[in-house]
Amino acid sequence: MPAPRVFWLSAAVSLLVLAASVSYFLLVVLPKEQRHRDELSSELADKQARDKQALDCADQARRTAQDMGRYNTGFGSGPPPVVTGESNHYNRKLGKCVVDVQTVDKNGTAEFVLDAYEQSNMVWCITRFTPKEALPMHRTCMDSQNKNIEPSEADRQIDGLLRE
Repeated sequence: MPAPRVFWLSAAVSLLVLAASVSYFLLVVLPKEQRHRDELSSELADKQARDKQALDCADQARRTAQDMGRYNTGFGSGPPPVVTGESNHYNRKLGKCVVDVQTVDKNGTAEFVLDAYEQSNMVWCITRFTPKEALPMHRTCMDSQNKNIEPSEADRQIDGLLRE
């Protein structure tokens, strides 16, 4: 007995709906999910690269501070200054590893903000020890071209280098 036309019509419509659903899934849903996976993979790779930069920067900053304590002669004769502190930051805007090293010697304190890899000064300030009657202490700051800058401007630049 031949199948009724309604059966064949409903089977054709069902196959058409199924084909449309499969096509939608293959053409729209899968590519969207793949793009999402690709975006997540890219974000993960970027985060891992940033983490590696930060770790490499911290390691290089530590070596730079150690070198300053060993080889720097300070601002006068006598033993090398003592490194009293060090901090670092990978400045993404400049693409540089910035290290802030604080030292003290018999003449005063110094703060050097350097490119940790090039070991070139970006900003530095010294504060000379003075007798009590000669207060206030004198703080001198220089930029990367060794030009005098105001201590407040130096502090602003240092903050910017260590925060960007």
